[in-house]
Amino acid sequence: MEQVSDQIRQFIDRGIAEVLRLFNLLWTWSSEQFIKVAQAPWESWPLWKQILFLVLVVAVAYFLFVAAIQLWTAALNVVSAFATFVGAVIVTLPDNFNRGRNRPRWFVDHQ
Repeated sequence: MEQVSDQIRQFIDRGIAEVLRLFNLLWTWSSEQFIKVAQAPWESWPLWKQILFLVLVVAVAYFLFVAAIQLWTAALNVVSAFATFVGAVIVTLPDNFNRGRNRPRWFVDHQ
């Protein structure tokens, strides 16, 4: 059983590593393309290309803003879930410790 769980963990690790490698590749390629476009002489561009480039820059900024808001919301949800978990553990621990001391004699003898 331990071998199966190790294989599943390794599979998930490899999958996450490949996804991150793909994101890195796409990020590198897209940033290189933006740098090339930004270094080109803008004065020689037709007006429609300049407007299109501006629209693309605004769209990328908007999507990055939306992604940042979603990541922030997800982080708040994770912190909230962890705080709820800690609160539940703190509330239930005294009951569990007291049950161990106050068990009826019959329960203790018949385990």
